[in-house]
Amino acid sequence: MGLEIAKLRKKCNICNSRRAQRYCLRKGKDICWVCCNTMRIDKQCPHECAYTIQTHTDQTVQPPKTKIDSYAEHINLILSEIDKWTELPEQYFGGQIPSEMAQTDKGKKVLEEYVDSINVIPPKTKIYLRKKLNLSPKKEKLDHYEDIAMQFLDLLFEQEWEKSIDLMSDNHRYENNLYRRNYIKRRSSNRLLKRVNEYHLIISAIAETGNEALAYFEINGKYDLTIHFVNENKQETEEINLTGDKKWRIESLILGHPQIYYSLAEIERQISALLGQNKQKEAGEQLEKFVEILIDSKEIFALYGMYYAVKEEYAKANEKFLTSVEMDPKSYDNRYNFAFTSTMIGNQQIGKQFYEELLKENPQDLKILNNIAVIYLNDRHIDKALDTWRKCLEIDPKFELAKKNLDRFKDLSLKKNK
Repeated sequence: MGLEIAKLRKKCNICNSRRAQRYCLRKGKDICWVCCNTMRIDKQCPHECAYTIQTHTDQTVQPPKTKIDSYAEHINLILSEIDKWTELPEQYFGGQIPSEMAQTDKGKKVLEEYVDSINVIPPKTKIYLRKKLNLSPKKEKLDHYEDIAMQFLDLLFEQEWEKSIDLMSDNHRYENNLYRRNYIKRRSSNRLLKRVNEYHLIISAIAETGNEALAYFEINGKYDLTIHFVNENKQETEEINLTGDKKWRIESLILGHPQIYYSLAEIERQISALLGQNKQKEAGEQLEKFVEILIDSKEIFALYGMYYAVKEEYAKANEKFLTSVEMDPKSYDNRYNFAFTSTMIGNQQIGKQFYEELLKENPQDLKILNNIAVIYLNDRHIDKALDTWRKCLEIDPKFELAKKNLDRFKDLSLKKNK
C-alpha cells in the first residue's frame, strides 16, 4: 500500500476550493481531480497526460479507461459518462437514445434488462443510472471503504458519535459500556472531529493483499485526516476491487498526512526508548504532540499511561490506559495497567474486575494475585487476603511481596494480642 501525493497544499487553480493534486497539461495549471473529471470527459485532453480517457470501441456503459487516484474519482467519472450516454444514440439499442426509450413502457423494459446485465460498473453508479432513466430502484450493496469513510464523516458532521461505532472494526467490543462511554467521550471532545462541516477526498490506496486501505481527506478546507481501514472478511485478493464486495471497517483515524501511517512503528519505538532511558521531559513532549495526531493509537496511549504512572499521576495514567484498552481489549499488559491505576485512584471494584478477568487467562500471575489480596484486605475480607497470599507462596515460595505482606499482617496481629 502506498500513496503518491504531490502539491497537495495548493488550492485548485480552477475551483479554488479543493486541493490541487495534479498538473493539467490542457490548462497549464495545478488542479483537483473533480475539475480534471469535468474537463477530461470530453476526451480532448492531450495524449501525453496520464489522466486522458481512452476511447472505447463501443458505446455501452462501462468504466472509463484512464488513471484514477480514488474510488470517488472513479465513481464521479462514471456518473459523468452516464450523463452523456443517456443522451446519445446507442448502437446496442439500434441507434435509439436511452433517455427517450425511458419514456415508454416498452423502452423501460429493454433498459431494465440491459441495466440488470451490467456487471462492470460499481453498485453506486447502477443506482444512479436507474434513477437517471426513471427505472425501478433496486437495492445495491455499498460497502467500499470510501463509502464507509463518507458515512463516518457524515455521522461526525451530525455528531452521531454512538452511530459511528457501527463503522469501527471489531465493534462488538463496544457492547462493554465502559468502552462505549470512553469512545463517545473522546470522539465528542476532539476539537477537530466535533467541528467537521465539510470534507473532500484527496486520494486513497489499498494494500496489495486487499485487506487494508487508506483514505486521505481535507477537513473544513484546511485540516488533514487519514482513515485506516481493515477488511474484516480477511480474504486476500490480487486485484483492487472497485465494486466494494468486502466488509470494510475503520481501524483508526490519523489527524494528519498519510505518510504518518508509515512512520507509526518508528514513532512508537522512539518514545518507548525515551521512557526506557528515563528521559521523561523529552518523552512527554513527544507524547503530547503525537496523541493529538494519532488519536486511535493504542500504543501511544499505553506509552502515555506509562509516562504518567512513572510520575505517579495515576488519574491521568488511568485515563490513558482505559483508552488503550478500549482500542485493544485483548492486551494483557494494558488491562493490568488499567486495573492497577484504577485501584490507585480508589476504583477498587473496577480494578478487581479486571484482575479477575486476567486471572482466568493466567491463574498463576503472582502480581495480580498479590494485588487482589490487597483489595481483599482493604475490603476487610481478611481470610480471603491471607489465603490469596498463601496461594502465591504455593506457586513460588520465594515470592517476596507475598512473604512481606503475610509477615506484616502477622506483626500487626501480634501487636494487637499483646
